[in-house]
Amino acid sequence: DDDKIISKKRKAQIKDKDFKTELRKNIDDALLHQHRTIIVGDPGSGKSTLLRFLVLDILSPKPSFNNISKQYGKLLPVWLPFAFLTKHLSKDDSLNVQTLLKIWFKSFGKQYLYDLVKDALDDERLFLIIDGVDEWNNISSAQQAIDRIETTAQLFNARILYSSRPYGFKLMKDMFTNVNIFSLASFSKSQQNE
Repeated sequence: DDDKIISKKRKAQIKDKDFKTELRKNIDDALLHQHRTIIVGDPGSGKSTLLRFLVLDILSPKPSFNNISKQYGKLLPVWLPFAFLTKHLSKDDSLNVQTLLKIWFKSFGKQYLYDLVKDALDDERLFLIIDGVDEWNNISSAQQAIDRIETTAQLFNARILYSSRPYGFKLMKDMFTNVNIFSLASFSKSQQNE
């Protein structure tokens, strides 16, 4: 398959032993019916590239991923680096996600785009794509950021897609609510040859 493939890890208990089973799935199928997902992958495995591609694909008039387009096509995807959130929360821990999004767009001179985000929040059409959950300098700010994101998701029925390196996610995994965990698979031999 030409599309990026990820694997979902599930644990099965058989006679007091844990076994992990990896199911390889196409990203277009894996994200179906998921409201909160984290994609975990090693450094340089393509997590950020995949997230940015998904945002552009959802916004495209001719998307590459049919299932993702059907599931998320009416939502407004907003890509946001986790490090940005933690940096600002370490300076002012009273900030909420809405204010952080205003600051994000203002930093590009595009503060008027926040009006679209506000409408998407009010209409329950926001799809937050949070890149690099492992990228923080202060555990307290990281925990606050996750808490703010999860609260926003609950209040506004927002969908969330996170990315993280395995170590960072392991440190933060208890902070997430009902998150589906996907591991970015290595490229297959045929994909490597392309």
